[in-house]
Amino acid sequence: MEITKGFYDLSVPYQSNESDLFAILNELYNVGYRTVAIDETFDHTKCNRKVSDIFPAPADLTSLRAKFENKLKILNRLSIVFTQNVVMHDMNLSTNIKKYNLICGIPINETAMHYACSTFPGDMIGMLHDEATKVFLIGHKYYQMAARRGIYFEVPYAPAIRNSNHRKDVIVIAQNIVSHRKPKSIVITGGALNPFQVRSPYDVANLGLIFGLSEEQSKSAISNICRTILLKAEGRRYGKTVIFAKNTNEPSDEDGNDSESDEEESNSDESMDEGHPPKKLKFS
Repeated sequence: MEITKGFYDLSVPYQSNESDLFAILNELYNVGYRTVAIDETFDHTKCNRKVSDIFPAPADLTSLRAKFENKLKILNRLSIVFTQNVVMHDMNLSTNIKKYNLICGIPINETAMHYACSTFPGDMIGMLHDEATKVFLIGHKYYQMAARRGIYFEVPYAPAIRNSNHRKDVIVIAQNIVSHRKPKSIVITGGALNPFQVRSPYDVANLGLIFGLSEEQSKSAISNICRTILLKAEGRRYGKTVIFAKNTNEPSDEDGNDSESDEEESNSDESMDEGHPPKKLKFS
């Protein structure tokens, strides 16, 4: 896995204007973030079935990575809006989707939410899509299924800054997750569309207190939990691997043979010193 470090903002909406995106990333770096994910949204309900791979390739971030070299670790993220479980079949056939560092599923009805918690092959579940999306609360059973699979729920803070109605939705969603006694399943992200919507990690940690999280849990939601998500995402991308470890301090076979021969020579020398003739070897 690529080396990452906190604090993390795993949701920076992609913008085609690179200067606007640069301004947001620069503000994130100035307030203390060190790992960010550029988020591209794909609406699976409106996909083009005529192409071989319905999922787009990740945006080219080479220029931005060069500008923030040794400052920010910039990753690619894809958010998939879906309503049916056919999305899993399309994801399995896609080659582009494995190029993303992070996959987030955004279900927009209860059926899709059940699928997201039980089967969706992603890393996170998002609860907010746009202003027209209806927010619905999920029962304890769904949360248990997601927790057993290691799926995390995303709570973005920037929509609460942009819209008063979304502010209520964000607080309700976060408190609903906490009410199921799963504070470790929450990851707090940004979602800022301009530098003025960016908040420092410590402001976000204080916001977590409103959600019902403790100070330690709030900091973990933008640091340790994010790193855990990225580690699991790497496992999803590359699958299981076998690693062979070798102790370099142990002598090699050649060294062992040399030591044995040296020992035999020393033994023969000792025997000659003691007056015993060396043993004669017979060859047939």
